[in-house]
Amino acid sequence: MKAYFRRAKAHIAAWNPKEALEDLEKVMELDKSLIPIAKKEILRLEELHKEKNQEDKEKLKNMFK
Repeated sequence: MKAYFRRAKAHIAAWNPKEALEDLEKVMELDKSLIPIAKKEILRLEELHKEKNQEDKEKLKNMFK
C-alpha cells in the first residue's frame, strides 16, 4: 500500500491524474484505514485539475486576441 500511495503522489507531481487516481483507489481497496488519507489526496488532485484548467483557459484566451 505504501508503494501505491507514493506512486500516486509521484503521478500527481508529474501530472498523470488518471494513474494517480487508479493508485489511490487501489490504496483504498487494500487498506480501509487509509480511505480518509486517499480521499484527501483525491480532493487535492481535483483542485489541481481545476487550477490547471483555469490556467489553460487563460493561456488560450490570450492566444487568440
